[in-house]
Amino acid sequence: MDYNFVSDLLKIMILLPLIILLIYISFNFGGKYLKSINKNRIIKIYERVPMGQNTYLSVISIEDKVYLISSSNNGIQILKEIDNQSIFKYENMEKNTMGDLLNKIKRKK
Repeated sequence: MDYNFVSDLLKIMILLPLIILLIYISFNFGGKYLKSINKNRIIKIYERVPMGQNTYLSVISIEDKVYLISSSNNGIQILKEIDNQSIFKYENMEKNTMGDLLNKIKRKK
């Protein structure tokens, strides 16, 4: 067997898991950092759903009021004001872990 092949294979076996670990750590801490930045903002966008090529439905909150809006190239329209209890449920759901949600589903069965 060629010595270069063995050394290259060894480098790959050592460096590849290290690179994957570094990617995982950066995504994990980066996501927490981005959430902390957006936490204290006045305007929050909870969800944005595309309805067409350039048309979107969005759920946003401005201070204490929550709105369903439509945005397109022609402009933005407020479609409906949503009660705060609905968005409170959504925020609490976001804080739960996937394991907690699966446990709740299992209990209901």
